[in-house]
Amino acid sequence: MDSKISFGIGVFITSLALTAGTAERCTTSTGRPGRCVQSDACPRFKQILDDPNVTLQQYNTLLAASNACEDKAEEQLTGGHSITFADETSFGVFIAISGHFGHGTRRCVGSLISAEYVLTAAHCVRNAPNISVFVNANNITSSEKGQYKGDVVGMRVREIILHEQYTISKRGYDIALLRLNTPIRTNLRGSPRPICIPSGEQHDEIASVGHTLSSFGWGLNADGVISNRKQWVTLERISLDRCRASLGYALPGLNITLNELFLCTATITGHDVFSGYSGAPLMYRQNGIWFMVGIVSFGIGTTSNEFPTVSTNVQQGYSSIKMYLGLYDLEQLKTCLEDGPCVERSAVKIITHPQYNPHTVLNDIALIRMNQAVEETDFIQPICLPLNHTYDERLQPQVISYGWGITKIDGSLELSNVKRVVGLDAVAPNVCARELRGVIRSGTLEATQLCTKGVGDEDVCSGDSGAPMMEWNNELCYVVGVVSYGPKCGTAAAPGISTRISEYIDWILNNLAK
Repeated sequence: MDSKISFGIGVFITSLALTAGTAERCTTSTGRPGRCVQSDACPRFKQILDDPNVTLQQYNTLLAASNACEDKAEEQLTGGHSITFADETSFGVFIAISGHFGHGTRRCVGSLISAEYVLTAAHCVRNAPNISVFVNANNITSSEKGQYKGDVVGMRVREIILHEQYTISKRGYDIALLRLNTPIRTNLRGSPRPICIPSGEQHDEIASVGHTLSSFGWGLNADGVISNRKQWVTLERISLDRCRASLGYALPGLNITLNELFLCTATITGHDVFSGYSGAPLMYRQNGIWFMVGIVSFGIGTTSNEFPTVSTNVQQGYSSIKMYLGLYDLEQLKTCLEDGPCVERSAVKIITHPQYNPHTVLNDIALIRMNQAVEETDFIQPICLPLNHTYDERLQPQVISYGWGITKIDGSLELSNVKRVVGLDAVAPNVCARELRGVIRSGTLEATQLCTKGVGDEDVCSGDSGAPMMEWNNELCYVVGVVSYGPKCGTAAAPGISTRISEYIDWILNNLAK
């Protein structure tokens, strides 16, 4: 495959689904791999069945416990103990900042949110001269020279993107993105999986006052010693009024206005987030899936629940997501914005499908509302939705896509700076299901998905998740699919999977006005 490769599937996969003839392996309710065993061989299941007074809450807990009978039994420990379920928090990233503000190496935490991007606190990486990130680094050791080594090789950062409204004095918008030099391979068993960011309504429910949240980091442990093992803490979401009162008492000179930009928490177990937790996710586990609602920013650093920790509200960080319309060459972005025809917009709301499942990758579709409408020009035009017809692979076997994804798979994982267009062959559902047996995350190909295959040495690749699959019909261009996932880049003659737009028309139209 050469530099003509133009499109990317940003979510790689492992072979999870099972054939009908497999007896010992199965898929859990969250789409993750498991083993089919007798009920008495599954401790969690047997524990509940042996109790004659099983409540509905216990039953629902059993269904949500995706780690109960999976291939790797993970033990959840809270209260400042070392984490032993590294698989579940593989999105956790250790960040080492060398020579930060003229001092020695500083520790921070980040969260993998895609194959290329890590979300962390802006104060961690502002003016940082040298940053290394370590993924899957449950254990971190340091040499005499201060060089950290984790479970994987440290990765370099290609770009640091601070929220444009972040200031040290006000502490608001303490959020930043790190773009990795090389996309992380997530198609291997045991590879890291990005953490989820909830929709607005889901966020409000998860992060409501009184809810129990979690975090982790490589900071001070219960003995007051900096830990080289990932530490786990349990926290309670508290009101901003209580937070203001507590901080005002502890830090009377603090010149920060606490508003909806912030989330406040207090320790439950006596172990709070201390030095070494900055940038860590404030998160909640729902139906076996971890959602991030905040990013640890600052606090008092005490084991008393009287003094809170303040985190950045992730929902308020949407404006750091930028969209550029009319853009062709990334290297010419500044000139294009100044002289035209490019237009920049920020995200003010993200609406994910309520039934999206990151394990099965079903309902992989979302809407982003921009902060301002755009005018149509020769370079910026809306694409048509298939309102009155359904895309049929048999009648229109070719589609078109575009993007700025990986163009080489020779180990360099080179990303394109210019928008590339590629033609793809549509694959009939029955053929796709047969060719991707053992690869489709949900087990079977659903009516909400469509398949495409590259032509010659051109195909989709990492870096372009969300790219449109387009069909020309009666001189109009329709978006019929959105790139979702597929096999490893360059897999000969292997189809990729997109979300079929025609199955979501009602959902799209119902949410456009909200």
